[in-house]
Amino acid sequence: MRIRFDHIMMHTTDMQKSIDFLREVVGMELENTDEYIDFRLAYMINKETNIKFELREVYGQEKQENGAVIGHFAFYVDDVAQIILRFEKYCKQNMINLANKFEEHVSEKHSKMYHIFTCFSPDGIEISFLQKVRG
Repeated sequence: MRIRFDHIMMHTTDMQKSIDFLREVVGMELENTDEYIDFRLAYMINKETNIKFELREVYGQEKQENGAVIGHFAFYVDDVAQIILRFEKYCKQNMINLANKFEEHVSEKHSKMYHIFTCFSPDGIEISFLQKVRG
């Protein structure tokens, strides 16, 4: 199965300052944005390297705790079900119970649907696996 890195999600308390920084210092462009009830997202990309950042600003949040700036790492996969099986096998073999969840996500703005499996590494790092199923 093919797995490719997609993006790193970073929390921000000032969306415009973060966009400006990534644009001016890292050479990224604003790819698109999404608005939700409690937060908004901005997707930045460096087209030369294909490095992507997802910026997340939670409304009313004034600062991040130390270590909470990186939200998650995300990978595109061909088959989320296969990742879930691998994850379950790993947990069983190592006799551990790591947090995880599966969801279908529809971006109404962009008419895309994803199957998303999110799990946590033994060190507590959130890792998301996305499979585009429509759009």
